[in-house]
Amino acid sequence: MPEPLVSVVIATLERPELVQRAVRSILRQTLHDIEVIVVDDGSSPAVVESYKSGVFTSDSRVTIHLASAAPRPVRGACAARNYGLSFARARYFVFFDDDDEMIAANHLEIALAFYAKFPNSLYFGDIRMENAGRVVLEGRLREMDGPMLRERISTDPAIYRASLKQFAAVYAHRWPHFNAVVYQTEKARSIGGLTDGLQPAEDVNFCLRYADLCDCIIYRREPVALFDVTPRPRLFNAFSVFHRHLIECLSVSHAIGAIRDPHLRTAARRSHSYFLAVAAETLNDSGSRISARHFARLSLALRISGNAVRQYLKSFIR
Repeated sequence: MPEPLVSVVIATLERPELVQRAVRSILRQTLHDIEVIVVDDGSSPAVVESYKSGVFTSDSRVTIHLASAAPRPVRGACAARNYGLSFARARYFVFFDDDDEMIAANHLEIALAFYAKFPNSLYFGDIRMENAGRVVLEGRLREMDGPMLRERISTDPAIYRASLKQFAAVYAHRWPHFNAVVYQTEKARSIGGLTDGLQPAEDVNFCLRYADLCDCIIYRREPVALFDVTPRPRLFNAFSVFHRHLIECLSVSHAIGAIRDPHLRTAARRSHSYFLAVAAETLNDSGSRISARHFARLSLALRISGNAVRQYLKSFIR
């Protein structure tokens, strides 16, 4: 089999119907020379048996790998994705969620065309968010993407080239979703892939460290993937709101020491301050005033923001 142009890595657990939907959406891409690497992270025997039929066997571009068969222990989505990345044969790859869909049929083809022009860039599109088939947000980045819209390099589709400074201005509030980013495989491997233990905010950390290896951003301003937020069991929901904010703080702070670009470091610190402030807000709302004050102080030490000031003052109200 010839080497593919793009590898798509999907980690999955106990979602046979959803992962089949995700794989089918990827196989509809106009770029045919792809491979889809599915890593099962410990599903039941019945689910593993389901991989012997359907889309998993009808298309030779799809391969299944069991985390339980790895030479070293693989536990959790980060490790499963990194395990999948170890099998990637293509120069470019995508980390894709098992319950979402790739909706722009030319997403991968367009990405490679622009990588040919800007080989040291970071390429990504936007995502559409849906709940039970109803659109709840058309373009997750659009609310914050103004700084990245100064240099339009394509009309159809609308694509923009941005500096790391312009990207960093957006990143402090929004970051690209895994589903919509096309990465270069060797760059990702050079930084060790995903950092284990940062779930469910591993994407925040990885994107910062990866962008630090690039010299510009290529941004497709339309949804290329569907982020399905229909309520279902998710790792994200296993944590309280406060603990999610703590993990987000850890994820961003963990990346700061590895970043060389000053604009990305600033964005990381602003994000860290933001997550500390919302952690303080969660604590204030639950009545934990002293703890809220502590987190508000930490936020203010990194950056003065309206919410951090509000939460600090609110922490004195009985």
